[in-house]
Amino acid sequence: MFNKFRQIRKWQLYSLVLLSLLALSVPYLKTLQAKALSTNDTKQGQQPMGAQLTLDMPDWWNAPAAISKVWLKDQEILPGSPIEATADWARDLRVEVTSKSEKPISYISYAIDFTIEGEKSIYRLQLTDSLFSSVLSESRPLPTRPLLKGQTHIISFSDNAWYCSSNLVAAVNERKARITKVQLFVDKVAFAGDMLWAFGSWMKLSKEDPSVYISTNITGDALIKIKSQLSARNNQLPSGLARRFLPGRATLLPQVTTCCTYDVGVGSGSSRATTVTTACGGCPPGALYPGSLQTICLAPYPTKTVTSFNGQGFDGPGIGGFLKCNG
Repeated sequence: MFNKFRQIRKWQLYSLVLLSLLALSVPYLKTLQAKALSTNDTKQGQQPMGAQLTLDMPDWWNAPAAISKVWLKDQEILPGSPIEATADWARDLRVEVTSKSEKPISYISYAIDFTIEGEKSIYRLQLTDSLFSSVLSESRPLPTRPLLKGQTHIISFSDNAWYCSSNLVAAVNERKARITKVQLFVDKVAFAGDMLWAFGSWMKLSKEDPSVYISTNITGDALIKIKSQLSARNNQLPSGLARRFLPGRATLLPQVTTCCTYDVGVGSGSSRATTVTTACGGCPPGALYPGSLQTICLAPYPTKTVTSFNGQGFDGPGIGGFLKCNG
């Protein structure tokens, strides 16, 4: 009798232990179930976050126009913010700039530089706007007045500008997995008159060649030599060109489908000079040869690798002009 009582008591204790273990395991089983459902939902359509880019906004050269705000669609982007690397994320950028200059600004050029692992050349996507007509301009409908000190101006890619740059965008997207840096900055600012700020250098339009800018830091014999070379170039007409005579002067017929891009000349030992692959555009007057008229570049624009600048330093371009891209 006593042995039978002990067996019953023993089974009661076993039952209590088993019930306790089952009670403790219920939260764990629910957690496993939740994880399984989450994994299943992801497989059924919830895609993980794509590759990320970090957008930096350096002002290496204290530009006369400062980037004050940047939006991606309706979201404001701060320097160093991560951006999902879709194929056309830059299409939705809007950039606000504030003038710091005492001189009225007529043209602003922004650069988006992509540094690619394993490649020496930087890929540069240009975003340009003119506040009135300029030899550097081939962009958007023009506002009616220049930008004064303290005033702001907002720019974004028009549909046409994005299409024109589509060859360059495709080249960047092919290398998207190897992008190590993305930098947005002001690279050129033009003013009413004949002054241009480019990559930290103040430059003045040459009287000898209206398509060339010369750094104001170049003086003396060096300046005389450059002006002499430009004058000699203007006195030489290319062979085989049709000429149209107007009263008192001769004018060369335009090459209407020729493309150009801005190129700079640098001195020896220039610490931040680099090569940049960028989209071309139309050629301004005089860029192709003396007396040539402005041309139209057929879209989508071809790309060209030129000399330019990227990064901190004190040595800016000594001379800037236009380089023919095709033909």
